[in-house]
Amino acid sequence: MTVTANFAVNRFTLSITAAHGSVTKNPDAAQYDSNTTVQLTAVPAGGYHFTSWSEDASGSANPISILMNGNKNVTAGFSINAFPVTVAHGPNGTVTPGTVSVDSGSSQRFLFVPDTGYHTDTVLVDGAKVDSAAGYTFSSVAAPHTLSVTFAVNRYTITVLHGLHGSVTPATVSVAYGAVQFFRFVPDSGFHVDSVLVDGILIPDSVTGFTFVSVTRDRTLRVVFAANAPDQFSLETTAVNGTIEKTPDLPLYIAGTVVHVTAVPAPGYHFISWSGDLTGAANPDSLVMTRNMSIAAAFAPDSFLVRWSAGWNMVSLPAVAADGRKALLFPQAISKAFWYSGQYAATDTLVQGL
Repeated sequence: MTVTANFAVNRFTLSITAAHGSVTKNPDAAQYDSNTTVQLTAVPAGGYHFTSWSEDASGSANPISILMNGNKNVTAGFSINAFPVTVAHGPNGTVTPGTVSVDSGSSQRFLFVPDTGYHTDTVLVDGAKVDSAAGYTFSSVAAPHTLSVTFAVNRYTITVLHGLHGSVTPATVSVAYGAVQFFRFVPDSGFHVDSVLVDGILIPDSVTGFTFVSVTRDRTLRVVFAANAPDQFSLETTAVNGTIEKTPDLPLYIAGTVVHVTAVPAPGYHFISWSGDLTGAANPDSLVMTRNMSIAAAFAPDSFLVRWSAGWNMVSLPAVAADGRKALLFPQAISKAFWYSGQYAATDTLVQGL
């Protein structure tokens, strides 16, 4: 009797687990004869990378070989790729967040926060300038990136306006945030600062200049110049035994006014000359008002010639005498003086016509 024993080689399964990737088997079979060597290669999905083996395999070598001496379970571990976004910025502001690592395919927003009085000046993404004042978003990140931000101080315009007959120094200017700026007003000769308006508001008592303090916005400065009021002068007159008439007769005269003056003697007097700011004996005369002035008119009593004859003389005064007493007018007379009104009567004082 013949007995035959049949033996078969043991066969084993190899189970693979791989999230975010796959594993290739070489050879690739549903079952493997005992002691078969199988090469495993981890293949990550897009945006991922292999990290390590687990369960019936270990380590991070890729590929690896596994000996099939039993049923095997192998897990391939994968992790998403991450890329750095390196952030740099200058003073007077911040970028939020700073340097970060961003998962592959993800997006990352960065906010630019200037200090008060400053603004985002320049933004460079991977060295290229972009227009983005408030922030920047990296979308579907698939590589490392750089972000550089610089900040600059805000500048404001002070617009200067002025009319004729003067100037404002400096003219319209641009100043930095918080700056102090002085403007000087320079009227032409014969003119003055009439009004100053800052942002449309009248500013009193600001005739030589104006200072803007801590500028935080655009401003305006308007200056108006006006002609000076003409100088005015007085003319004082002095006259004894007469008067002075002025044409025009005013309490004050504008500079350059021509005033005509006439000396008017009292009865029994006549004009002699001017003194003070007017000289000579011309009457009437005139003078030009260039300052406060004073003039005086001098008068003298009238005089007349009396021719005497022997004996009695009849004298009739041709003018009104300043003092008509006989002893003053005719100190050498040896008799009384008489006047006649129906009859003769002695008198001590002579009058015109007697």
